[in-house]
Amino acid sequence: MASGPDDKKERGIRALNQEFRRYEQVRKDQAYGLSEVPERDEFDDEFRIQTCDMGRWFDGGDQGRRQFAQQLGEALEGIGFAILTGHGVKPRLHQQ
Repeated sequence: MASGPDDKKERGIRALNQEFRRYEQVRKDQAYGLSEVPERDEFDDEFRIQTCDMGRWFDGGDQGRRQFAQQLGEALEGIGFAILTGHGVKPRLHQQ
């Protein structure tokens, strides 16, 4: 059965990240949809995004820098992003 443009478009909407793994620059073992698909609810209520304290980098000396780098590296390898704290940027700036 030949696939037309509509078939490709529909497949793209339902594509998983793993289908494009060769383009990733970080390893992401988890599978997730590239767009929201109403009939597929994969939200994990138990998952917590890694929080990394930049204060370790700024004030922790060599050991603190190693700890921060390790923590951030694990977060980026795991899900691709992290929450940064201790950076000194005031929340008020974001609100403005």
